[in-house]
Amino acid sequence: TFGEGGCTINIGESVPISCDHERRVGQVLSQLCGGLLAESATSATEDEAILHALERASTGLDARATHTDRVRACVHARLSRKRALSSCRERADAWVQRPTAMASLRRPWRVSIRTSG
Repeated sequence: TFGEGGCTINIGESVPISCDHERRVGQVLSQLCGGLLAESATSATEDEAILHALERASTGLDARATHTDRVRACVHARLSRKRALSSCRERADAWVQRPTAMASLRRPWRVSIRTSG
């Protein structure tokens, strides 16, 4: 149902979308992920090297080791973000090359809603 507030989609209902629209969405998503990756001061390879160096350096229980553990956790989080963005960009690029055959957005799950009473 379309109205002033947008549209309402019932669970399990398919919404027709053109292949061209799917390609454009994939291209935008790929560009966004690439842009976020490009904004990083270091590459994933450099972060992995930093992480390995910090892991070798974090021995002992002194204050410096605690600081190193915190830095290591930050680098690990940054590296995880980069890996997720890279994976998302690869999937978006694959989608652009091969959009869905039916060109529709269909929810991949089935929902059975039961009410008590």
